[in-house]
Amino acid sequence: IGSDEHAEILAMGKLMMVAGKSGTAALMDTAYNKYCHNDVDMPTWFVEDENRHYRPQMPITKAMVNEIKQQFADLASKPIKKVAEARARKRARAQAKLRKAKARVAQVMAAPEIS
Repeated sequence: IGSDEHAEILAMGKLMMVAGKSGTAALMDTAYNKYCHNDVDMPTWFVEDENRHYRPQMPITKAMVNEIKQQFADLASKPIKKVAEARARKRARAQAKLRKAKARVAQVMAAPEIS
């Protein structure tokens, strides 16, 4: 969670939901281009050059991606309910062990053989 790629994907989904048909159409238009067909018999230098330099431009802004990242940060900073419950169980187990140990110590101290 929280990677740039994940934030971009969520921003694209948000664009599709918020902008409606126009946002979906813009996203589809960026997906189709003259380079989207996997042409065979291309020179290797051309394929390498295309892989290095050609990046499709998505209709999302950095502000949209940063907004999604901020939501990730907000979620990460809040304690999750199940984590809090697990910590409470762990604390309760430790307190129970401490009570048992104190009871054993009191029992040993009260024994007449020791005094």
